[in-house]
Order: sequence, then structure tokens, then C-alpha cells
Amino acid sequence: ATSTSVPAAFKTMLSKAGPGDTLLFYYAGHANRDYASKQRASYFYLYENDKYWQIRDIIATIRSTFRGGRVLLTADSRFSGALGEEAARQPGSVPIAVLASAHPSTTRLTQWCFTQCLIDALRGNPIMDTNNDGSISLQELYTFADHDAAFIESQRAYFLPAPTGLTGDFVVAKASGPRPDRGGDHLEARVFGDGGGFAAGSGSGPGPGASGW
Repeated sequence: ATSTSVPAAFKTMLSKAGPGDTLLFYYAGHANRDYASKQRASYFYLYENDKYWQIRDIIATIRSTFRGGRVLLTADSRFSGALGEEAARQPGSVPIAVLASAHPSTTRLTQWCFTQCLIDALRGNPIMDTNNDGSISLQELYTFADHDAAFIESQRAYFLPAPTGLTGDFVVAKASGPRPDRGGDHLEARVFGDGGGFAAGSGSGPGPGASGW
């Protein structure tokens, strides 16, 4: 997973897409921002510590190579909302939506709550079905992930819906059952004494945000 192999493989994969195809992009790991540059360029770390995958290059490759119908970019890292900044700077005919764990300027490290929320939504976990209509939309996924991030990580998730194709009401998955009562409620627990600590989590059992320290 080097700065040469990853972009090359990504471009090859995109070139195979046809009309109507959907690109789902996901990254989890470390990211940073170049505050010495005028545009404050953001990038993802790859295997090599001294070389990066520029987010602007990711968007540029999608714009020049992908011939499908729509794109959903997701990432779980600090500065991950920069995907939305770059998508706005490079408009094109294919609609792009961005759902990320943090805003473009967020420097805090994540505890991977966003990734768990994304997995649960794709699996149809009914706790994500906030209006209990039997389906989980992008807006519902974002709202749940945003609440988890605020409570557990003291930060906010980021959502940039596409004008068409991937709007907030786009259905990510069908819920696997009815939403449990008080599903998604958050709980703080504090233990006093020797070895005491603090835990914060959502009322989802083994689902998103089950625990965070």
C-alpha cells in the first residue's frame, strides 16, 4: 500500500466502471493537513510515512476516470471532511456525496465510532432507523454518527449530500427489524476510587459507540 501502488490501482479500478455504477470509497487511518500551503491541502497516510495520498488527487482521479453514475466518499480520520472541500473545488458531471467522521479542520484523533456506524448502517442495524420507517437513509446515518461523535469523541461528523443521486434521503440499507425502544440513547458512567475511570457509549449494545474511553 504505497504512494505509487495505491493511486495506480485506484485508477485502474475506476476505469472499469460503467454507466450507472456506484463508487463507494472508504478510508480509515491517519491524515494530516499542510498548513504551509495556501490551500491547506489535506492528505491521507499510506504505508510509507514520508509519502502521502493527496485528497485533491483522489478527487481529480475520480473526475478524470470514473464514468459511473454516482460517488459516495467516506473516511474515518481527522481532517476527513476535506474530501468535501476538494469535491466542491473540482465540480463535474458525476454527483459526489461525502460522509466523514470529522470536519475539514478537526485535528482530534477518532476512536473509530464512525466506522462502526457505517458498518451497522450497511448491515441494516435497526438502531440507525431513527424514524422507524424500515429503511436507513444517508441522513439518518449521518445524524446517528454525528451524535455518537459528539458524545464519545467530542467532535462532529461531516455530511455533504450530492445535489442529485445521493441526497439525504438515499436509502443505504433496509432495516433488519423494528427500532428498539430508546435505541441510540447515550449513557455516561463514572467510577470513583482506585482505578476509577470514565466511559461513554450509546445504548446500542454491541453496535455503534458501544464503548469509548
